[in-house]
Amino acid sequence: MLDNFSTLFINHHWLILFSVFFVAFLLTFLVFRSLNHVIFLGMSEDDREASKNIELNGKRQKRNIFSAIQYDKPYFSLLLIRQFGIFAKLIMLFLVAIFFTFFVISFLSALFDIDYVFQPYNVQYYLLTSNNYYGVSAIILAALFSCFSAALFYHKFIKSFFGDLDIEFNEDMIKKREKSSLRNDRLVDIRNYQFKKHEEYDPTIFFEDARQRGALFLGIDENDQPIFFPKKEWDETNVQVIGKMGSGKGVLSTVALVQCTQTYHDINIIFDPKNDEWAYHVFYAYSLPENFFYLDLNRGKPPQVNLFKDASSDEINELLVASFGLGEKGTDADFYKTGDRKVCRSLSQYFQSGATMRQLLTKAFDPEFRQSFDGKG
Repeated sequence: MLDNFSTLFINHHWLILFSVFFVAFLLTFLVFRSLNHVIFLGMSEDDREASKNIELNGKRQKRNIFSAIQYDKPYFSLLLIRQFGIFAKLIMLFLVAIFFTFFVISFLSALFDIDYVFQPYNVQYYLLTSNNYYGVSAIILAALFSCFSAALFYHKFIKSFFGDLDIEFNEDMIKKREKSSLRNDRLVDIRNYQFKKHEEYDPTIFFEDARQRGALFLGIDENDQPIFFPKKEWDETNVQVIGKMGSGKGVLSTVALVQCTQTYHDINIIFDPKNDEWAYHVFYAYSLPENFFYLDLNRGKPPQVNLFKDASSDEINELLVASFGLGEKGTDADFYKTGDRKVCRSLSQYFQSGATMRQLLTKAFDPEFRQSFDGKG
């Protein structure tokens, strides 16, 4: 068998060796790149990237290829095409492995003059002698030229071809997906949509399971299964909770943020313009007292925070300039802010070791202070 292999692929003039291996390498590279597209045919770039990994116990792991091709729930015939791509690639890998094994055995037998398996003398002549310009160098050059040519051909033709196919199959997949019964030509008022009712439950019993997964527990789905959201994705994206009044937006947000504080030791800054009746007590219960600060900014409440406490006059000036956006930005508007910056600088000079907002406002509206600028600034 090895003698037959050598006769077909090795025992040739160096120019023929170059041509044979150039074509073999070129076709192999192009077929592999094409099969990679077939395996994920019709899948968007984002889905293709997301399908490769799965979050298990807080760790990202490689997803099985047969699971990855079902990530976007393709229809049956498209799934068959993708599965064909996988099996075709496996067959190609097997054939390449056999070819490579035979070549390595032939080359090593010729290099070390081993004749236990076959007669290596012809291989020695065609690959390792100057009479044939060292045929192995022709094979190496063929590999380099074929790799370069395959890259050019792939980016020029194959990539765009499969790009158009991806769009076509993706559109086809969207059309064939089963439509929701709620999708019709009528306007739907979200306030009239009724979600499945659940029995009351204690969300804290799911916190430990969420911690082991490196996730946040958000609630129970329609199948009574817990919903876990990866904490890493929570930190890296913006999250918006939407729903009608009384649907549980505040409860969901509180449950998630309590886990951020208790499990992951995050610092949470929460603005509550509607003054949730229970959220304050829940956050206080799950926080260390020395790490919990509550500010009530409703009208009529006494001052609770002083940004200017113990600040020097220069620091007060910097806070005022930054607060009113008076910093120089290198534009024509800097000229018109000169007077405003002068007022801030003069006002801050009256306070050398801290001030309160009331003191600053009292001084700013003082008639003598205002007259000192003659209406300017």
